[in-house]
Parts: sequence; C-alpha cells; structure tokens
Amino acid sequence: MTKKIQSCKAKLENRYTSLKEKYPDAYSTWDYEALTLQTNKVSLLSNPIKSENKEPWMWYSLHQLMMQGEQVRIYTPYIICGKEMYQDLTELHEKNIPVEIITNDVASGANPWGCTDYLNQKKNIWETGARVYEFMGAHSCHTKAVLIDDRMSIVGSYNMDMRSTYPDTELMLAVDCPELNSIIQAEMERDKTYSKTMGNDSEYDYGENYHSKDLSFGKKIFYAILRVITIPLRRFL
Repeated sequence: MTKKIQSCKAKLENRYTSLKEKYPDAYSTWDYEALTLQTNKVSLLSNPIKSENKEPWMWYSLHQLMMQGEQVRIYTPYIICGKEMYQDLTELHEKNIPVEIITNDVASGANPWGCTDYLNQKKNIWETGARVYEFMGAHSCHTKAVLIDDRMSIVGSYNMDMRSTYPDTELMLAVDCPELNSIIQAEMERDKTYSKTMGNDSEYDYGENYHSKDLSFGKKIFYAILRVITIPLRRFL
C-alpha cells in the first residue's frame, strides 16, 4: 500500500469517526419492520425505455386502474393534458367515478410553464368533471401520487403532463396497502384546507387555511407572455 493510499485511508477513517460522533442516530441499529408497512402487492409501472416518443403505457395503466375504482384522488405539481388525457378524465366522470386533483396554485407553483398552461387550460380541465384543488402552502407541492379508493396508492415520478406521458420514461409503484393509502389520504385532506377550488357557481371556495398570494407586476407580465409562447409548445413542456 502506497503512502498516498495510506493517507487517503486514514482520512476516510477519521471522517467516519467524526461523522459517527456528530450523527450518532445515523449509526444506531434500527428496526426496519417498525418503519415499513405490510402490503398485499407492489407492481412497477413504466413507459417504454426507448429514447424517442413513446406509447403512453404509464397513462394507459393509470387510467385502467382508475376505471376500476369508485373514487380517485390525484396529487400532481402541475397539469398539462393532451386531448386523449382529457377524454379519459371525462370518461371517468361519465362512469360516475369522482376525481379530485390537488395541484399548485399558480401564485406558488415552481414550474412557470405548468402554471401558465393551467391558466390557459383551466376551463378544459374543469369541463372533464374533475374537482381541482389549487394548493397554497408554505412551499409548492411536488408530490406525484394517485389514490384509488381506500387500498391502492400509486406513487413515483409521473407528473400529469404530456411530457411524462409521451417523451419521458417515468416510474410509479402501484401499492396495494390500505394503511399507506390512509396516510396519504390524511395528508390530502390536510392540504385541501390550504387550497381553493371552484364551486358550482363558478366562484372559488377557500379552505380554512388558504391565504392568497398576489403575483408581482413583473410576474404577471412574465406569465402573460408565457401564456402565448406555451400554446404551440405544450407537448414538450
């Protein structure tokens, strides 16, 4: 062993010792069973892995699973739907399967493209029959999840947009576990109190913890310009 390697080895050992002293909890034994949940089944959902534009396996799988349910709840940071996705959401409504979607309020969203497309497409989204909650928390929400009834929780990297549906390869785990579903449901119910949603009279209803945030003049101008630019580019956002 050369002196250089010995020196590196000594540095690593010293760093390990210092980290162990600084973060003792990270080096203690832990009961993994107490920190996990028992499931009935876990299935992996994905798009094809080829690099070019893909068949929408992910969206097809999600839609088929949603069609088997009696109630659907969706978490997505933003919504950019194509006509096929609008049709599928409408089909759920026609089958009397209520759909709730929690997404970011435009004033708090971290993705300007998604925010401006929502401003352009809000009417089309609502016309599918889905009930959309526009979330305004301390920070923007980045959760991607689909809950079907009280058992199935589908979590992973899929955003409800055309980029995740066609060009990208996304992964989601479909987890049959009532306990996990209950945990995420509780979080959703809490986040609804920080959201606004359109009522039957086309006026907004506000959750008890919702606090509006005004867009700055500069951001209003920025979004106004983006609303025009995004129209021909929607599929690539």
